[in-house]
Amino acid sequence: MHREAVTVSGKLIANSVAVLKNWVNAGLGVHYGPLWAFQDELAMGNCVQLLPELHDESYPIHALYLSKQYTPAKVREFVELLTSTYQQYRFD
Repeated sequence: MHREAVTVSGKLIANSVAVLKNWVNAGLGVHYGPLWAFQDELAMGNCVQLLPELHDESYPIHALYLSKQYTPAKVREFVELLTSTYQQYRFD
């Protein structure tokens, strides 16, 4: 495997995949992130995948909640929903 460090610069910064996706769809730049976020756009040909051979080991999703002896049913259900929804996607 060949690794190379690249310095990038830009004026836009965000920590939201939804915001980054909007910027990419608006033609404001490129994004290195989860392929699953752009599945529809890739399928419709509205965007292209650059450097498909370059991918990260993972793109984790975390569910954080207070650790208690009793976890509310709505929290358990939400975590189960996240798990069942995102199991189908490849995170590369």
